[in-house]
Amino acid sequence: MKVTGLNALYKTFTGLFIILSLSHTAFAKDIVVGSPGNHNDIQPAIQKAVDEALDGDRVILPEGEFVINASVQITKFISFLGKGFKKTILYRSEAVPDSVFSQRDWRYIFFFNIQNDKPSNILVSGICFRGKKPAVAFRGAGSRASTIGVRMFECVDFVIENCRFEYFGNAGISVRHKDTLARGLIRKNEFYYNARFGLGYGVVITSSGKQWVDDPQFGSSNFIFIEDNVFDYHRHSVASSGCALFVVRYNKILNNIAASGGHAIDMHEARPGNGDAFGTRAMEAYNNILINNTYLNNIPIQKENRQDTANKLETAGFGVRNGDALVYNNTVKGYRYAVRLSNWYLGNTQQPYPVVYGPGYKSGKQFGPEHSGSIPPQSDGDVFIWENKNSPLPDDATDSQSSFSNEKPEWWKEGRDYHLAPKPRYKPYPYPYPVSVNK
Repeated sequence: MKVTGLNALYKTFTGLFIILSLSHTAFAKDIVVGSPGNHNDIQPAIQKAVDEALDGDRVILPEGEFVINASVQITKFISFLGKGFKKTILYRSEAVPDSVFSQRDWRYIFFFNIQNDKPSNILVSGICFRGKKPAVAFRGAGSRASTIGVRMFECVDFVIENCRFEYFGNAGISVRHKDTLARGLIRKNEFYYNARFGLGYGVVITSSGKQWVDDPQFGSSNFIFIEDNVFDYHRHSVASSGCALFVVRYNKILNNIAASGGHAIDMHEARPGNGDAFGTRAMEAYNNILINNTYLNNIPIQKENRQDTANKLETAGFGVRNGDALVYNNTVKGYRYAVRLSNWYLGNTQQPYPVVYGPGYKSGKQFGPEHSGSIPPQSDGDVFIWENKNSPLPDDATDSQSSFSNEKPEWWKEGRDYHLAPKPRYKPYPYPYPVSVNK
């Protein structure tokens, strides 16, 4: 109902806010993109719609399967709605050489180069994004291009939902947020076979990587939320680095054995002098189901294949290699461990305490190696891990001995740097994520 005239004067502040919101969306329009015909290039028509659109407009895509040559470049607060990911399919032609996909104007299908701190209310929904099928082995058949489906660059309050991402060499979705501002939602999507030898991620989260946020504000909205998605056949389903802040919850994650395998959820460690001075800042991960159905050599995991199982299984569902983390209430099957603390970059080198930007870094720096305690400030920067269930073989009962592994006990000690107990005073952000994007 539209409120007009003198009636509006009698509304409360809350009512006034609603009127302003409605008046903002009233000026937005839908721009309908016509079909160029199945298997023809739709990129020029989409780019034309984007160029004509204003903030708040929606681009409506047709039903059909369309080639999309080059990237759609977006710098405005514009939404994109397809007819459903089984009906609106944007795909890369197998005939395009890999060398073309390495060019900036081709690497992404949609590139949201927003760089704006204002709420964007951008919605991407109902679209299948399909790359050129990548090679998961170094000498295997397939594309070697490091491609991405959708790139979100410093965009606040976006929603990507009900889409499908498949066959991208780098990632289905890549998000870069500012170090201090990380609001966005990725939900109810399908991710399949986004992997190329040495790479392969459903979602990648990074930030500007210029400052280590003092307090990640666990339980707040200032994270990139990844919830209610399905992932299948990746190296990492979610990968992170460079001061990333993210929450991964209520997802179903399968088969993280592609492209040489990897943790299902991975927090990249700091690599000073090698492009990532800080590493991932903070993660919350809870109520996810992680299942590997095959060994790293792609042989199905079965009871009769128990011999040498430990060497054939992926190491851990959650790889905590940096920063603060809360990992709890996850079900993990087909991994050696549910959660592992490790650091690939520093390897077997000796490190002074606290290890730079690693688990327990903040509390260790402030209180030294003799401190202990789970209550702030003595637990600031610590990792909390609790109530995760793991069975190395998918049909086995829960094995409490394999729920957690600490690769560097000389670096990280229980009760000081990490805690196998709930974080005191922590309350998760409301689920499902409350959104107000206009559809």
